[in-house]
Amino acid sequence: MAKVKVIRPPLCGDAANDIPAAQWPLLIEERRNFCRDVFPDDCRMLMFFVDDASRAQWLGFKNREDYLSHGLGLNPQVVALALRGLQLTDPNKATPYDEAIILGTPGRPRKGTEKGRNPTILMRGRGYDLARLDRDYPQLAARVRSGELSANAAAIEAGFRKKPKRHCPQCGHEW
Repeated sequence: MAKVKVIRPPLCGDAANDIPAAQWPLLIEERRNFCRDVFPDDCRMLMFFVDDASRAQWLGFKNREDYLSHGLGLNPQVVALALRGLQLTDPNKATPYDEAIILGTPGRPRKGTEKGRNPTILMRGRGYDLARLDRDYPQLAARVRSGELSANAAAIEAGFRKKPKRHCPQCGHEW
C-alpha cells in the first residue's frame, strides 16, 4: 500500500519551521485571526507565537516589532506587558489578554521617569485588583464577583493594599 500524505493549510499552532516558507503568509493570517478572535478570552498562545517566530527569523518580517505589529496586528509594547503577565499566571488557566497586560504592567513610575501617554500601560484600579485576586486569592475574587466585597476591600483583606488611615480634623489623632 502506498503512503498517503495529507496536505492541509497551516494552523496557527503549527511550528513555522515545519511549514514551507511559501506557506508562512497563510500561517501568519491564521495567527492574526487567532489573536483577533481568541485573545480577548485566552492569550496563552502568545508566548508560543513569539518564541516560534523568533526561531524562524520572524517569518520573513524585519524584526520582532515588525512581526508583532504588521504580522499579528498587536502593539509590541503591550505584548511585552502581556508576556510578563502570562509568566505570572497558571499556564493551565485561560488568561484574557487585558488581564495579562494588567498583571504585567509595572507599578507606579519612579520619580523622574516618563509616565507615557498609553492608558493601557498605566491601568490600575478594580481591573488590576481583580486580576491579582484571581491569580493569588481566588476565594476573595469570588466574593468580589458575587458583590459581597468591593475589589478595594478584598485587596486590603489580602494584604497587598493598606487600609487608609483617618485623622481627626480637630486634634489630628489617627485612627
